[in-house]
Amino acid sequence: MRSLTSLSLREITFGNGGGGYIVLSHLEVLNSNGFTGPIPEDIQNLTSLVHLDLSFNFFNTSIPSWLYSLSHLEVLILSDNEFRGPIPEDIQNLTSLVHLDLSYNSFNTSIPSWLYSLSHLEVLNLAGNQLRGTISSEIKNMTSIITLDLSKNELQGDLPTSSMAQLCKLKEIDLSGNTWKRSISQILDSCSGCLSDSLQVLNIRDGQIYDVLPAWIFNFSSKLEYLDLSQNQMHGRIPAWIFNFSSELEYLDLSQNQMHGRIPNLTDMGTQEYSAIDLSQNHFEGPLPLVSSKLYKLDLSDNLLSGTISQFLCSSPSQPMNMAALYLAKNRLSGKLPNCWSKWKNIQVLYLNYNSFGGGIPSSFGSFIFLRSLHLRSNNLSGILSLSDLQNCIDLVILDLSGNKFGGNIPTWLGTGPSMLRFLSAGFNEFHGHIPDELCALNSLQILDLSNNNLSGPIPKCFNNFFIMAIKGAESPGFWYSVSRRSSAAYVEAALLLIKGKPIEYNRTLELVNIIDLSGNSLSGHISLEITNLSNLLSLNLSNNLLDGKIPVKIDPNGHSTPKLQFIQLCRQQTMWSSTHSELQHNGEVIVV
Repeated sequence: MRSLTSLSLREITFGNGGGGYIVLSHLEVLNSNGFTGPIPEDIQNLTSLVHLDLSFNFFNTSIPSWLYSLSHLEVLILSDNEFRGPIPEDIQNLTSLVHLDLSYNSFNTSIPSWLYSLSHLEVLNLAGNQLRGTISSEIKNMTSIITLDLSKNELQGDLPTSSMAQLCKLKEIDLSGNTWKRSISQILDSCSGCLSDSLQVLNIRDGQIYDVLPAWIFNFSSKLEYLDLSQNQMHGRIPAWIFNFSSELEYLDLSQNQMHGRIPNLTDMGTQEYSAIDLSQNHFEGPLPLVSSKLYKLDLSDNLLSGTISQFLCSSPSQPMNMAALYLAKNRLSGKLPNCWSKWKNIQVLYLNYNSFGGGIPSSFGSFIFLRSLHLRSNNLSGILSLSDLQNCIDLVILDLSGNKFGGNIPTWLGTGPSMLRFLSAGFNEFHGHIPDELCALNSLQILDLSNNNLSGPIPKCFNNFFIMAIKGAESPGFWYSVSRRSSAAYVEAALLLIKGKPIEYNRTLELVNIIDLSGNSLSGHISLEITNLSNLLSLNLSNNLLDGKIPVKIDPNGHSTPKLQFIQLCRQQTMWSSTHSELQHNGEVIVV
């Protein structure tokens, strides 16, 4: 053990202090979390330390002075702790330091001037603090800096244009989540000079920048791989050259701005295998653009795009499409869904909801062998769901068909095909017949909405097979996917659900929701005890049916009240559940629970 040079104690919880490192005199790398209280003093005896990572602890005191005596230290990571106040000046005594990460603490002064004198520093991460003021012109002294992250602070004002232009090694800049209140031209001008030749990543998301994208960005950088200007106040038309000025561009995000006009064809952007474009939540209009076969993710949702989808789908390059995620929701698209999806077989996430598409589901949807999430809500789609439509979509997790005109019986193959299905919404359609027992094979199901159809017959007794709903402590794996290699944020599913008669949109908490809504049908018979055994159920809506008999007193097999059930609706009047009450009043009858 005395010769040990690297030690990782990740995900081990310690009490106050920790300690026991004194014998590890040759240790060069230490990664440790799970501490509370002060930084353990024994670390000061590790005089050979080169790499010290104490992130994700609960340190709530100041950084101890002895830490700055570790003269060989090259990497110091203290992120995600509870340090506060000014950034300690003694850090500058660590003259060998090349990587400094103080992100996600509560440092709350301006960036100290001495920090800019650390000329050997290659990585500086101060994200997620409460740093104020401006970036000093002294930043020009950081001649070795490669990665600079100042995101999610309270910085503002002008960027030192001439100084930043001298940072010839700088490849990654993240200035997002600050209040610059400057035009996009002023911001980009600060990234000129030799910086523009080296820069690969530029993120100014939510930076309160405005104005029209300038024409001279064309000469900005041929090496740029990642450009995020989303959540700002930029307006005007989108210049065509922005999609092809860099052959290396992998990720372009201009979403949540006020840009308008037509979107030019995207056949020249997306030459990288995992490239992604996000132009959502703007005011773009006109037809859908043609896209490169290599584009991996495209989000054009929440715009004013119109016309059919045929040219977009069927006039694309002859080779198979690489597209994994396609978002076209909340536009003005119309016409039938064409039957030429076979070369889009790599689709994993498809959002076509809130448009005016008509006709049925084309048989080429059966080509989606990797499909996990399909959203068709609120269109004018109709017809009967046949086995060939989605028979190969065995990895399907979310299927939203609600708000259309689909008819016929609820297909039995839904219970035998996509065994991983966790979200099935088919409300507000024209389905009729019985609820098939085959649905009970979907033991991962968390959300079942068959409301406002023409269904009849009894409620299946086998609903207690829904494992996630039934077993106390059962955990959902979460409704999220990563659909972009360079994007740090994974895609999180969102769903609009009716709770207590009101539409509520869930996203990051969707995995915690367990709902059954069978209201607005002609279901008959008794409410089975099995459906009341779903101990994780959050909401149960059986209103506006033809059910009879007594309301079951039994809520779970032990006769105890379901702890998570917050809402039960059995008639036209909403009946609220509260675990603190011992009685429910229903049509004048007191039911003791």
